[in-house]
Amino acid sequence: MDRIVLGKTGLRVSRLGFGGLFVASFASELESAKGAVRAAVDAGINYIDTAPNYGNSEEVLGQCLDGLSTKEPLILSTKLG
Repeated sequence: MDRIVLGKTGLRVSRLGFGGLFVASFASELESAKGAVRAAVDAGINYIDTAPNYGNSEEVLGQCLDGLSTKEPLILSTKLG
């Protein structure tokens, strides 16, 4: 997966990110969410985006990432509006 620098942060993130909206419990079962997150990380995605407006996406992502072993750090982004 190609990496690009995220703005002026110096962080190298995957060109393709993982959007956390559809792992929230209103959109997905926990095991399906875990599978989607694992597949994204296995594909080389290291940038994951979420927001409080995505229901309980932040909480579910925490459960999905708990115990997940990665070769490199993951970059998690959340936003407020």
